[in-house]
Amino acid sequence: MGYNRRAVALKRIAQKVVTEFYGKLPNDVEKLKSLPGVGEATAGAVAAFAFNKPAVFVETNIRRVFIYFFFTLFNHINTVRSPQAILFGPRSSNRIRQSPQKLLGFAPVYHVSDQKILVLVDQTLDKKNPREWYWALMDYGAMLGRKVSGNPNKRSSNYCIQTKFEGSRRQMRGNVIRLLLTDVTQKNSNVANTSHFSNQPIPLA
Repeated sequence: MGYNRRAVALKRIAQKVVTEFYGKLPNDVEKLKSLPGVGEATAGAVAAFAFNKPAVFVETNIRRVFIYFFFTLFNHINTVRSPQAILFGPRSSNRIRQSPQKLLGFAPVYHVSDQKILVLVDQTLDKKNPREWYWALMDYGAMLGRKVSGNPNKRSSNYCIQTKFEGSRRQMRGNVIRLLLTDVTQKNSNVANTSHFSNQPIPLA
């Protein structure tokens, strides 16, 4: 999406909140999704973090936790222990929580969809205090990203490798923004030349 486009979306969101919601950000997921640039994940995150609503959503760190613990070949893990037992179980289940794939001898499953993950997120969500639960879950997912060998998110159907920055449109936009910050009166030709991509069209923010 790009940070520059997010700034444009934030302005449009503010305008819509003022004109349609009387200056108050809605706490309903469907209403949040009606705002410019707001999708399912953003709406759920805002509802959970800003309003402590038990909204179900998935983002990269949440995705990592659930793929790591629940998605294995011939996925019998839920017949061994429920999602709640794996995430919240007593100390006797620590070995399963730490490495279910290694302990039970399962191979990892690939191309895991967010739809499957969302079912588990809903089953394990702390409905009374979703804000703190998501804080903990995302922190744990970030830790897994540093500690686990091999990124579990590579097994997500949404996983993609970001293109190289050098020579990309992201680099071009950054050059344009830096130039305009120093002088907003720059002509289009000068902006194109300074961005070092004069043979390409300059995309909108």
